[in-house]
Amino acid sequence: MTINTPGTGRRSNGLGQQIIGAVIFVVVTAAWVFCKLHQLETGELLAFAVPVVGALFLVGSVDRAGDKAEKAADAASQAAQQTNGVLDARIQAAVSKALATRDAARTRQAMGDVSEDDRPRVSQVAVSDPEANAEH
Repeated sequence: MTINTPGTGRRSNGLGQQIIGAVIFVVVTAAWVFCKLHQLETGELLAFAVPVVGALFLVGSVDRAGDKAEKAADAASQAAQQTNGVLDARIQAAVSKALATRDAARTRQAMGDVSEDDRPRVSQVAVSDPEANAEH
């Protein structure tokens, strides 16, 4: 039996573990009942069976926790890959558009081709500049 660790890609056989655990439990229970019916000592049987059954439960619990951790890690990795790709493309497109608009405005300004629509509006002019407010 292998313990599943996140990122290994290995899957343990959960059904196989359950079947083995059930068989061992039935055998131990049958042996205990047989010993009780025939007035035999059950201490040695229990000393052997309790750690074995406990180990099976422990391995099963660790495997289930490992499966959950692996699924969570896979989901987080997939979400990070999807989100980063989408955001990178959107950010790049927005920055490119903003830079293109800025460069186009600078080019028009350098060429002296600033039309009425490109001049700042009264709402865009600082209130502390009374001369600029008087012009508009």
